[in-house]
Amino acid sequence: MAYRREDIERVRDATDLVELVAEVTKVRRSGRSVMAVCPFHQEKTPSMSVDAARGLYHCFGCGKSGDLFRFIQDTQAVDFSDAVELLARRSGVTLHEDAEASQRRDRRQILVDATTLAVAFFHDSLKTGADAGGARGYLRSRGYDGTVVDRFAIGYSPPHGEALVGYLRRCKVPEDVMVTAGLAVRARTGNVFDRFRGRVMFPIYDVRGDAVGFGARLLEGGEGPKYLNSPETPIYHKSSLLYGLNWAKSEIVRGGHSVVVEGYTDVIGLHL
Repeated sequence: MAYRREDIERVRDATDLVELVAEVTKVRRSGRSVMAVCPFHQEKTPSMSVDAARGLYHCFGCGKSGDLFRFIQDTQAVDFSDAVELLARRSGVTLHEDAEASQRRDRRQILVDATTLAVAFFHDSLKTGADAGGARGYLRSRGYDGTVVDRFAIGYSPPHGEALVGYLRRCKVPEDVMVTAGLAVRARTGNVFDRFRGRVMFPIYDVRGDAVGFGARLLEGGEGPKYLNSPETPIYHKSSLLYGLNWAKSEIVRGGHSVVVEGYTDVIGLHL
């Protein structure tokens, strides 16, 4: 949800950052100075400065900083809109939707919905497809049973060129949406065909948990690069995404640290 800038500023003005911080960690006041035990890393001596007048915080220990909206995002693992809504309810401010921003959001949702349909299609193709034996064998060799496949929505892209395109057409997804979402490629003839063929499919989610793209592993005997990612799209920006962060974000906030590994299967292995 996108909201008017003036409403967001009203929420900011109505919220006391010090009170907000005090709800999740220890706060020490000394005159006009406010220091808090940083909730983003382990410490005993307060090292996070809280500036109530400016509505900003900064931790001299770990470097975390931001405003009240960022504090809610990082401590409660929500996005900006959710943080605004939470603080608006807390302060009694009525929010109004920004129509232009909402149009951009609606376009984004159309692409996410198409990608979500693709996740379901690839997942079903892996579990039921007659031509998916090689993919199932590969996953078994990694120690993945049906429970793991379901948990991470792992899939398989059939080798013929219009399997996904045909499914999305039956779901009334326009061809321009398929192409824009990075699910299909348009040939010079104008025809569209599947971008991914004959690969094990790992859905990639953004921090909110929306399906935005794929990492696709080539099976033995196939042609092309070993790994093929979705192209850059309005919802998929490879440099801004970290596979598995949607599952780990809450624990990262609670624990104050993270473990970064190389590949999709490495991430999955750490969750098993």
